Amino acid sequence: MKILYKNRRFSGGAPLSLLEYITKAEQKGHNYLVLGEFYQNEDKYREAGIKNIIDFPMFSMNSFIKNYFIFLKYYKEILKYSPDIIHAITLQNLYFTKVIADVLNIKTIYTVPGQTVPEYFCDLMKGEEILVFSDENKRDLIEQGFLDTDIKVITNRMKFEELQSDNIIKPSSIKIATLISRLDNDKIKSVNLSIDIVERLYLEGVNIKLNILGDGEHFVDIKSKAKDLNEKYRTELVLVHGHVSNPKKYIAQSDIVMGKGRGIIEAIYYKRVCIVINENNQFKIVAKDNINKLKEFNFSGRNFEESDKIDELKASIETQSFSDLEYMRKYIDNNYNSKFLDQAIDNLYTKAKKTNGKSSMWFPLAFLKLTKGYLNIIYTVYKFKKGVNNE
Repeated sequence: MKILYKNRRFSGGAPLSLLEYITKAEQKGHNYLVLGEFYQNEDKYREAGIKNIIDFPMFSMNSFIKNYFIFLKYYKEILKYSPDIIHAITLQNLYFTKVIADVLNIKTIYTVPGQTVPEYFCDLMKGEEILVFSDENKRDLIEQGFLDTDIKVITNRMKFEELQSDNIIKPSSIKIATLISRLDNDKIKSVNLSIDIVERLYLEGVNIKLNILGDGEHFVDIKSKAKDLNEKYRTELVLVHGHVSNPKKYIAQSDIVMGKGRGIIEAIYYKRVCIVINENNQFKIVAKDNINKLKEFNFSGRNFEESDKIDELKASIETQSFSDLEYMRKYIDNNYNSKFLDQAIDNLYTKAKKTNGKSSMWFPLAFLKLTKGYLNIIYTVYKFKKGVNNE
């Protein structure tokens, strides 16, 4: 079977999740081609032995003409490879892939990787089967009008490797905290809150240091903020490292891990005290009695009713039981480890293959349908954004 995989960009958690599907498919003997804009995680693919990858520009709604030519280039790549199945991930990839897949009659697996689903998603994708990584996304889609039977939740998508150091936190005179996050606009509130939390803990008498892993448009600002704090307290309170290829090295040295999503999931597995930080100035300590609720929203913090308090966090750092950490590790292993993914992938791709029936179309007619579908996406997104701005 020939499978074409479409990443948006080799950055963040989505391409790493898709990598687990590609690795399993290759082990089953399927042929594959991976498209996506090179950025950071393409090296992870090569390290995993995935070599058939192409640096392909990501879609962007900011440039109508440029985006249209990327769309046509994508169509030509699909024609050239002639896949039996397309597996696309992230929202914009889904919209444009659907138009092409409908023209060529290629069965496609559409994957939403835990991000918030916009209200117009149903207008563009209704009637398709959608693969999601969280119960939150499933609820969102049902509220938009999708049928329960058209949505499949598969949370198992991560490969866990044992850390080089002992997984058990040892008593230490200094507590090492690590924040794993992009330093972009949509994450900056949680980044600033993480720094504020560490400063408040320090003022409460906790001997602590924060490592920030990640880069983005606010990198310089965060670097400057860290420098000011370090000079203020005459200590290395906050260190900004930028993008790192192996965050597990820092997790291994950490007592506490802060962030959301994939970074938190990994840290829970490695039995660290974990703090989910959201973009509404709230944080929540991951505990045995709330881990299932946090999982429902992919450890994003979008379902917080209220924030924990600093004194609760201070107590948790000092008293988190090893038995609770072990319980949560097993919970994460059962729900996220890709070693349980084999049968799900077999079912997913076998079903897609059975329902597939590729077809060719006279190019002028295909061109008209592609253009019409492209314009419909642009118009739908524009109409939604205009409505939001007018409210």
